[in-house]
Amino acid sequence: LLSNWARTWQLSISVKKCQTLHISRKRPENALTSTFAIDSVPLPNVDKVSDLGVTIDGDLKFSAHVSLITHKAIARCKLINKCFASRHTPTLVKAFIVYVRPILEYCAVVWSPYLVKDIERIESVQRRFTKWLPGLHNLSYIERLVSTGLERLDVRRLRIDLILTYKILFGLTCLQSGDFFKFSPSEKTRGHCYKLFMPGIKSDTRKYFFSNRVLHTWNDLPFNDDDFKSIKCFKSSLSNINLTDFCASHANY
Repeated sequence: LLSNWARTWQLSISVKKCQTLHISRKRPENALTSTFAIDSVPLPNVDKVSDLGVTIDGDLKFSAHVSLITHKAIARCKLINKCFASRHTPTLVKAFIVYVRPILEYCAVVWSPYLVKDIERIESVQRRFTKWLPGLHNLSYIERLVSTGLERLDVRRLRIDLILTYKILFGLTCLQSGDFFKFSPSEKTRGHCYKLFMPGIKSDTRKYFFSNRVLHTWNDLPFNDDDFKSIKCFKSSLSNINLTDFCASHANY
């Protein structure tokens, strides 16, 4: 069908770039031997694939993606440390924010990790970089963050989740809110009036998917209805609360 469609619309398919990835909690015995083909050209089976810069593996845990971006980010940190003649701490921190942190946060809503080992692996990039900064070597990680004005990366990912949730619920994106969230049917709730329904979930993959992992934090936000008047008010209110307590990370900082 795909080949016929391509011929009809005169759009050639680069078969050499095509692969098959089996995504499932249980891999069938014939998963690795099943062969798909385009124009009689067999497609190779792979354990992971990169799509728009995000590496997807068969179990959707994204550990392969975390490993890839952390290695890339550490290499970028070493380049900053090597290439910048200045040892001015604010300048080096700015370089980290501009050249390294985007690597660790690109599309984080999609792949945000829930395994402690992956959370710690990402955080170790920032931990290592701040330890290199002049005069901060003997300080604890939290003290280095306070000194540089940086935030823990898991806290930043949580804030990104919450802001996207607001945008989806209040129609600030092209996404349909009903595809991700349902408002809680109960009217006897404390706090704000925008609490979301929490479905029963069995698998970790579904539990830690964006639209489910954000529910507990969203419902527990110590906000009143005025905090939801605009995205500006919402972001301002988020900046006034400590999101560290909401993070699922159990890393020892």
